[in-house]
Amino acid sequence: MPGITITTTKDVQNTIKVGLYGNAGVGKTTLAAACPSPLIVSAESGLISLKQFDLDVVEITKPAELTEVLKFLSESDHKYETVIVDSLSEIAEQLFSVAENNLLLEAETEGKGYDPRQAYGQLAIKLMKLTKRFRSLPLHVVYTAKQGFIDDEGIVKYGPAFPGKAYTKDFPYLMSMLWCVAITKKEGRILRLQPNFQYYCKTRTRGPHRSTR
Repeated sequence: MPGITITTTKDVQNTIKVGLYGNAGVGKTTLAAACPSPLIVSAESGLISLKQFDLDVVEITKPAELTEVLKFLSESDHKYETVIVDSLSEIAEQLFSVAENNLLLEAETEGKGYDPRQAYGQLAIKLMKLTKRFRSLPLHVVYTAKQGFIDDEGIVKYGPAFPGKAYTKDFPYLMSMLWCVAITKKEGRILRLQPNFQYYCKTRTRGPHRSTR
């Protein structure tokens, strides 16, 4: 058919894109690091729990450095099968701070008022582009995130947390999997794979799944 390329589902990349959220100290990064041949892109200073594993890490001190990481992973001949963005919530907060400072400076220079909604709008656009760029890599991609709340069609549930409502609402739709790591008194550490009335989760695979330790 002229102008149209038809492929087959057999050609679909056999990689997963996972959002992994939970409270601090529940083991999100440790779980993510169990993925094959990982490179950890770290925006946090919380890797001491992984010291025994001797994993490769890129320390991110400002959002602009992520461009170099993406260029390396997309253009270089490297050994990595998984990239772990740890954490996307921290990167989002850095991006928001940059947007807010720029808008405040602009408002001060031009002698006009500052509307904080502009910073949230800029954040949503930049973070969406960044998430999609990592997602398009031919690698497994794991984004860790803080736990907060998400509005699931009028029902508020636990979910990944980011500054602003727009990106927080859109993030789950960018993932093939959205899982929650939690620690309970009864079961200890568990991994929630499917949604319930309290937690926003999803798993796009064949067959039944249930929460597991």
